Amino acid sequence: MAPRPSILQTSVGQRFLLYRGTEVIVYLPCQWYATAYVGSQTECPEYGTPSVIDTVGAHTHRALFLQPFLLWKARETPPKCLTDNSFGQHCYVRIKVSGIRFHYVASGEKGKPLMLLLHGFPENWFSWRHQLEAFRSKHWVVAMDLRGYGSTDAPSGRDNYKLETLVADIKDVIEVLGYTQCILVGHDWGGILASMFAVYHPVMVSKLIVMNAPHLPAWQDYALRHFSQVMRSSYIFMFQLPKLPEILISLADFKMLKRALTGAEAGIQNPQRRLTEEEMEAFLYSISQPGGLTGPLNYYRNLMSSFPVKFQDVLVPTMVIWGERDQFLEAGMIHCMRHYVQQRFRVEVIADASHWVQQDQPEAVNRLVASFVAENMYMLETTVQRQEKICEYAIVIPPPKKVFEVETLVNDLVLYTLQAKPFF
Repeated sequence: MAPRPSILQTSVGQRFLLYRGTEVIVYLPCQWYATAYVGSQTECPEYGTPSVIDTVGAHTHRALFLQPFLLWKARETPPKCLTDNSFGQHCYVRIKVSGIRFHYVASGEKGKPLMLLLHGFPENWFSWRHQLEAFRSKHWVVAMDLRGYGSTDAPSGRDNYKLETLVADIKDVIEVLGYTQCILVGHDWGGILASMFAVYHPVMVSKLIVMNAPHLPAWQDYALRHFSQVMRSSYIFMFQLPKLPEILISLADFKMLKRALTGAEAGIQNPQRRLTEEEMEAFLYSISQPGGLTGPLNYYRNLMSSFPVKFQDVLVPTMVIWGERDQFLEAGMIHCMRHYVQQRFRVEVIADASHWVQQDQPEAVNRLVASFVAENMYMLETTVQRQEKICEYAIVIPPPKKVFEVETLVNDLVLYTLQAKPFF
């Protein structure tokens, strides 16, 4: 018969919940959490060696030492850079249908063309700090925290993070901000969502800019032919498991995420743009909270249900910006993406830039974005052809939970054409 669990007190005020005389769940005043074992040989970095404790039952008194690689810390307060108003105004909007409250940072003058920025994993609005400043003069720049991230609500339940729900969030946010169209920019998961939004709602996107993110059909095509990409994406399969990914990512105070963002191979490559400790904390603050990783990981847990991908064509002018030293995605899939864009398609590969391209090489990225936004639209098809293609697409592949009416699409298309800039 296993001994009863007991709560034990050490000389420094730490409480230990002991199971079966060996495994100990540790609760510390500084909000460090850990699993430790009697007889381990390392110390807690902040509180030192706990006093000798009774291991319950027939066990003798032994010294308990915490293993630092099992520790992670819930941040009590956000770093100053995360609440800094110099990047823009911090605002919230609540969507009536879903009830979700979204946090965003806005820079520039409302009423100017909307540039909506969508971040990736494991980031938040702060990953767009360089773009918020660069484009505020000619645009109303909005960097939002996606569902489950940062200060945006994180509903419980895996079903609240399905792809169609995440795409619907973008539409809802654009409309509640008072706009019918935007320049849509996305990186990583934000790029995936931006591409799919352009598929479902082409009239609402004047320009699409994707950074180091695949269009899902292109990823599917490429991965089926390149096992090397499957291996690079192997973490996605691990993320399908319940609870275990949250634990593994949290170990050693989120060492896995720190390595991804700041490591020599996968991290930001530009020495002048490497994350400071405070900037790293801007990304760790929200996910370090209890349950803070579950929402973002639910994006991946719903990803497999999207395959095989059926929705395909992007019908808006598109630019792909790619950091050449991306350790997670191979640049070869860009050629597959080209087949799914039925409009102006521009590719820019930045040498010596990592997956985190807009933070790694912000000056180069900003120049490319500015030049693409300034381009006139190349209408490679007649208005009638484009109208027929959108209507046909809407009938065959309706957006999630809604069905486009052909009459509405025709009216939107006419309005879109009248508002478009002159083309060559």
